[in-house]
Amino acid sequence: YLVDEFHNRILIYQTPLSTDTTPDKVIGGLSAPRGVAVDALGNVYASDSESDMVREYDTPLVGDTTVDRNYGSGSDGVDCFNSAVPAPTQTSLACPIDLAIDRAGNLYVSDSFQGAIFRIANADTCSPCIASLVAHDPLLATAGFPPFGANGLAFNGDESALFIANTGDDRILNVVPYYSFPE
Repeated sequence: YLVDEFHNRILIYQTPLSTDTTPDKVIGGLSAPRGVAVDALGNVYASDSESDMVREYDTPLVGDTTVDRNYGSGSDGVDCFNSAVPAPTQTSLACPIDLAIDRAGNLYVSDSFQGAIFRIANADTCSPCIASLVAHDPLLATAGFPPFGANGLAFNGDESALFIANTGDDRILNVVPYYSFPE
């Protein structure tokens, strides 16, 4: 799964790139996608940053590439690079950047412009789906260049820690055990 931000799409490969450079599926129609995550069922989640949403595609390798579910409020007119991004609220996704999903199906969303991490509990089955603010801290924002705070997300192998890349400040943060985030 590769994010092609400048062509507004996600490229999906089933075969190694060393033997085949043609994607098996293309998810298009996004607006500045910056992150992708895949759950245990094969559902694909894409951050659609300029649309202020995360989009879910149910098993696109065996089905279609039509959006099956949207998380977030949709475009609020915030240009992530050229506007004053509002302070995060309990449910705001102003500029979702990167994604990580745990084995329980909880989707974590970084918003580097707000310096925040959100969680969508049971992302594949939630109804209604709420993006809950689980971390907001000056360490997740940036004072550096480029202006990206909480830009990358990754769990360690046993999911006992969530790591956050702060690109603008050139550091990796180890968040308190993520399972202690409030429900």
